[in-house]
This record gives sequence, structure tokens and C-alpha cells, in this order.
Amino acid sequence: GLYELPAALELTQEDSGTDRAPIVYRAAPRAEVRLTGSRTLAGFVLADQAKIPVAVDPAAKGNLFCLDLKSQGVNDFGEPGGGWGRFDRNCAELFFNDLPMKLSRWPNNDGLVRVVEPLGATPVDVRGTKGTKEGYFRYDGERAARWVNEKDLWCHGWWFWDWADQRQRVTAINLAEKTITLAEPHHAFGYRKGQWYYVYNALSEIDQPGEWCIDRTDGLLYFWPPAPLASSRVTLSRLTHLIVLKDTSHVTFRGFMLEGTRNTAVVMSGGTGNEIAACTIRNTGVHAVTISGGSGNGVTGCDIYNT
Repeated sequence: GLYELPAALELTQEDSGTDRAPIVYRAAPRAEVRLTGSRTLAGFVLADQAKIPVAVDPAAKGNLFCLDLKSQGVNDFGEPGGGWGRFDRNCAELFFNDLPMKLSRWPNNDGLVRVVEPLGATPVDVRGTKGTKEGYFRYDGERAARWVNEKDLWCHGWWFWDWADQRQRVTAINLAEKTITLAEPHHAFGYRKGQWYYVYNALSEIDQPGEWCIDRTDGLLYFWPPAPLASSRVTLSRLTHLIVLKDTSHVTFRGFMLEGTRNTAVVMSGGTGNEIAACTIRNTGVHAVTISGGSGNGVTGCDIYNT
């Protein structure tokens, strides 16, 4: 069966087995048993464009659906960014028939645009490479006219070096001067001319099937489904973790499907002789399993993807 857990299963030292009498949690033979940190969503309606504060892309008209997440019991949406690397460790993700959907973005299809000119007041010089410290830069083109009324617009950029990315909220767009201002904290290395970025979480940039975004102010999810909703399953990740083992010993989880977390599915710290075996772990916001400290703990024969 499918188990949408209300909270992570947390085990401590008192939940341990022994070397001769281990404790094994396992799926029934030949049964698919799914432990998920996601919530199944229902009740989507066609978006009322008259009530949307931004201009909807012409391609999305008649295809854009809306859902009040609070009516589904979801009140914590996390943030679609912050920190280094991929998403923040508490970012909701949307799945359609168990496949991850893509936050609305521009340019589409993994495209990127360049910083025309960094405009921060504080100069930066890293080994002869110059830029500015503040997240304030000039862009090119007219696309930003779509974004001025977006409530929760973000940029993901490789702002100084191509190996050091960061996601940051947009706080201001000046159409006359063609400038974008990003929220603090600014990128550790700064910003320089010609570096890469894209814009995302924009309702106005939902222009192809599978794209979505959340209006965190009103708790509304907007989505262009890639197939009919009536015959599909839509889920939103909600829990940070599924299983947390802290100083447990001789505990095994075998044969489950573990999925739909905002962070790591299984967190194991300390203890000895613990094992995650023959599980499928997928659709997680960060890792499948992390192991720290302890001895003789492991992951064996698992299929892991979409982490």
C-alpha cells in the first residue's frame, strides 16, 4: 500500500535489536509498499486569469490550473532557493505520476543568459578577476517586463565562477535602467560581467507542460499538467525526512519504496549494524541516505534515482 507519513519515523537507541536478534522492518512479500513524505493533491481548477496579478503566457491559456494548498493541509511551502548548490533543504517539489516536474523558468530547457554588467558599489578582485560584491546588475532585452508583478521571483546564477552557483530572491527590477537587485546575503565571491543565470518560480513563465510555481503569499499552486489530471496522481513533497535512526543498532529496513522528501530520505547517525536493503529510493530533495559515525552501517542493493 501507499503510506503518506504524517511525520518522519524516528528511532533511537531504545529501539535497537541485537546482533543475535536484529529488528527488521520489511515490505510484505511481492508487495509494493511505499512510504512517502508527499501529500496527494486533488481539486485543481482552471486558473481564473482575471484574478492573476501577472500576464499569463498565451501558450498557457486554457492549460493553467490552480490549487489552494492550504485546503489540502499544506501550510509550509519552504523556499525555492537559498544557500549554495541546488534547492534549499526545505523546498517543496511537485511530482506528476511519480516524475518530478520543473519549476517555471526562463530561458526554458536549461538555457542561460549572461550578466551584462555588475553594478555593485564594492569592487572585488579574486586572483586578478574583477567584479563587484553586491547582487545588483544590468540585464539585456525586454523579457523582464513580464516579471515586475511577480510575488516570489528568484534567480539561479553562477555569479563569479562556473563552479559556484547560488539561488537568490529578486527584490527589485528597474525596467528603465534594465537592472535587477538580489536579496542578501550576496554571493560569497561576488558578481562579474558575462556570468550565467536564469530566472525561475515565475507564474508568467509557465509556458510549457510540466511547469509549475507556488504563490507563497496566498498559498496557491499553479501548474500546467503534461497529461489529463483526472487520470493522474499529483503530489507535493512535505516531510523533510522519512526515517531517522539515531544511535540505533541492528535495525534493517528492507524492500520498501521511500520517496517524496524535501531533504534526505534516510538519516542514520551512530549505532552499529544498521542497514537499508533492497529499497527503491527516489524523488528526494537532497540525498537518498546519509550515514555519519557508528560502525558497520550500510546501504545494500538499493535502486536510487531522481535525488
